[in-house]
Amino acid sequence: MRGSVQVLPWRRVQGRGHVVLGVRASHHRRGIGRALLHPAIDEARRRSIHRLELTTWVHNEAPIAPCRSWGFEREGLRHASLITDGQPIDEIYMGLVL
Repeated sequence: MRGSVQVLPWRRVQGRGHVVLGVRASHHRRGIGRALLHPAIDEARRRSIHRLELTTWVHNEAPIAPCRSWGFEREGLRHASLITDGQPIDEIYMGLVL
């Protein structure tokens, strides 16, 4: 399991954070992602971040429902944005306005 909130240093995006979470497939559907996301959102609010963003693979449906339950909305699709095992993978782009 891993988690972080990244904030870029440029003035235009100072209030925007990007959530990065990772939960092994063998541990999906145990509430771990939710347990990591909740403190990330709290920390973003504490730091006066007004918007959080995240991405997930199109075929990785495990994190989509928990993200929606916290208010993240699907905002777009990034075609072939990642390469895994030599294959292009699409990503769902999600955002939450705090």
